[in-house]
Amino acid sequence: MLPLTITSVDGKPQDPVTRRVVYYVFNTGEALYVDHTGYAPTATASSTAGTNTASRAIDANISGTYWASATTAALPQWINIDYGRNVTFSGLDYFFPTAVTPAVGGYTTSAKIETSTDNTNWTDRGTYAIDVNNAAKKQTLNLPAPATGRYVRFTILAATPYSNTFSIGFVAGILLRN
Repeated sequence: MLPLTITSVDGKPQDPVTRRVVYYVFNTGEALYVDHTGYAPTATASSTAGTNTASRAIDANISGTYWASATTAALPQWINIDYGRNVTFSGLDYFFPTAVTPAVGGYTTSAKIETSTDNTNWTDRGTYAIDVNNAAKKQTLNLPAPATGRYVRFTILAATPYSNTFSIGFVAGILLRN
């Protein structure tokens, strides 16, 4: 809420005794991303390259740190995020690391999203074409209907060859959208 006091109308000063205060109320709507206050998500992955562990894909740094699958493991490769409670979301934003350049490759081109409430039984939420070769190195994936789950699995199905040799997956960040 923003209070505004009208001190003049059409350049004519208003009497301080009869001035009116107008209140503007801004409704910004729901937050863009699912709030994790009070919860600490954890992550596991199908494989890992060096120190680029799954937890680096869910830290607050959505462009600098990242999970990388092992260069010796063929795609598909996945990251599984445990949000510690059931969350409902309409889609997600997938971020690709800024450290990986188009000339080197490794860009995800296809991914699958799944959810689970128990980390055993999974519901397929769709397969999506990915294009992160853009300035933001980000792809927004909108689900056909809102989904609920404690666990979200993001599986990289296909990617451009990394250094023209390796089949590898990269995730710099995954943020669930409201």
